[in-house]
Amino acid sequence: MGIDYVMAWARAFAFTATIEIIAAALLFSRLLDVGSGEGNKNGDKNLRTPAGLGRLARLVGVIFYANLASHPAVWFVFPNLDLTYLTMVLAAECWAVVSEAILYWLVLPNARPVQAVGVSLIANASSFGIGLLVRAWTGWI
Repeated sequence: MGIDYVMAWARAFAFTATIEIIAAALLFSRLLDVGSGEGNKNGDKNLRTPAGLGRLARLVGVIFYANLASHPAVWFVFPNLDLTYLTMVLAAECWAVVSEAILYWLVLPNARPVQAVGVSLIANASSFGIGLLVRAWTGWI
């Protein structure tokens, strides 16, 4: 494994994290009531307030670090296991969904386990599907 592979991972990570941050932030912002409505008397749920923006920034940070925790294993560990390609992809994607869901559940206030798993599943399916389309259309990633 050379520098070219590491650079390919970095590009894929940026691509994946961007898609998953958008998908998961949109879902969690609705499920956990981040940035919606007028909020309390201090307006802490309104994204036009510093408190509301702070909640959104924290959410984006959690999603980013969940991806940072799972994505290297998908690229550097699972491909080196003695598995068929299909089994490797399924195992790697299950790892990503479960590890990210656990982090969401542990870190995000009021996130229920089923919400964490659902958001992680949708975000990972989104990045996987869009990645396959981009790869088919452009050869990139």
